[in-house]
Amino acid sequence: MPDWTNKADADSFDAFVASAHETKGSWWSDWLAWVALRSGEKVKARVPGKGP
Repeated sequence: MPDWTNKADADSFDAFVASAHETKGSWWSDWLAWVALRSGEKVKARVPGKGP
């Protein structure tokens, strides 16, 4: 899914879209890589209602 950015102030959604710039891809993969470098070891997910 692309990201849309616009540095100009916009009074409405239509005004934003009219001069917005499409960036292919998503920022999520960059964020996941950044957070992974700052996180500890991955652990298995808990079963809801089963405690810690």
